Amino acid sequence: MKLENIQLSSVDLISFIEFKKVAKIKLENCTCDDDEIYTEKILVIFIIEIKNMVIDKLIHSFFKKACFEFLILDKVVFKYPFNISNIPIPEYNKFASKIKLITTNMNDNFFDLLYNYKSLLSIEMKSVGNLSFRIKKNVNLNFLKLEELALKDFSLPKKIHNIQFLPNLEFLKLYRIQNISSLFTDLNEQQFYDTLRTLKIKGTPLTHLEIEKILNFSRLENLKLHTCNLDSSHLLNLNKLISKKILRRLILTNNKIKNIPITCKGIFNHLEHIVLDRCGLYAGSVSLFFNDTKSNKISFLDLSHNSLNRADLIVVSGLIKLQVLKLNGINLQEDARLNNLTTHGLTKHLKFLEIKELTISAKDILFLSKFKALEKISLSESSFECLKNTKVRICCSNFDVDSVYELEMLSK
Repeated sequence: MKLENIQLSSVDLISFIEFKKVAKIKLENCTCDDDEIYTEKILVIFIIEIKNMVIDKLIHSFFKKACFEFLILDKVVFKYPFNISNIPIPEYNKFASKIKLITTNMNDNFFDLLYNYKSLLSIEMKSVGNLSFRIKKNVNLNFLKLEELALKDFSLPKKIHNIQFLPNLEFLKLYRIQNISSLFTDLNEQQFYDTLRTLKIKGTPLTHLEIEKILNFSRLENLKLHTCNLDSSHLLNLNKLISKKILRRLILTNNKIKNIPITCKGIFNHLEHIVLDRCGLYAGSVSLFFNDTKSNKISFLDLSHNSLNRADLIVVSGLIKLQVLKLNGINLQEDARLNNLTTHGLTKHLKFLEIKELTISAKDILFLSKFKALEKISLSESSFECLKNTKVRICCSNFDVDSVYELEMLSK
């Protein structure tokens, strides 16, 4: 249900409550009467979304009567003295689990918000201003359930390091963050290092000192460092984290790795999921990443937009557990051919192959025909046309052509 560009009254909002159960309510660009809701009835709803509005007395009183699971506030302004943390939540609203705040001036305290919504599991905040992270004295944080926190386009305030005292935080996303050093400088809570399972940082340059702080996360399973101005020297630190054999997934998209220090040979042998898209890799690097193709665990590998030679492709063909391979826009060096991927056993177990931004010829079609377990191929439109014009049978019926799904029974 959506209301847009209208004047809202208490009668309008009470009418929502009469429905008793509603999947979603969206209010956008609406103005409100200077009124308040008076009713004993309660609205049970899955999603409430409010966009481009002022949160005043009427909307504030509406929240008092709404049991929601997911709240989205997009470009809203809180009219004094109202804010999100002083809404008296009904005791029976035990299932409010997620809040998303976008381009909102809060004038609020993050931990006050958590105290008010004790059942929250996830908070995402993008371009949110005037938000503090103070912890009041003699306050028990052990009852807080928050598991996921995402901050985007955010300038970290003082005391941001207090998030380390959240007892159940397992997922932390930090995209395009200013002043990220204010988080890492005062991290010393061992429970935080032992609890976090996923850390994602994007569009935020990191220093060697900050990378060293990341090494302290003893139970980290998923690490994303996308566009963090990393180079090959940072692999020396990351190798220490990977050697603990806890980390399973690593994303290093759009960094300046280029080559690999000799002391990091075999660095990715024990990972399951690796993305090295746009890392400027020199031809020959892959053979150093995986020096033991028989015992490695890799099932997902993205080497897109890098330089690869014949030796690199042969190494990839020997990765015995690989199921997903992405080679978009690769620069094949020397005598490298896509057919090199069929050298070892990859043809028996690869399920997904992505080779967009590559122009394949009729000869390359023969290489595709050797893969017997493929469930999906992603390729350019010109390559797909070349494929259709041949009489070669491909053991795959699902083709993703430049983001447009096409199903072609070419194999049976």
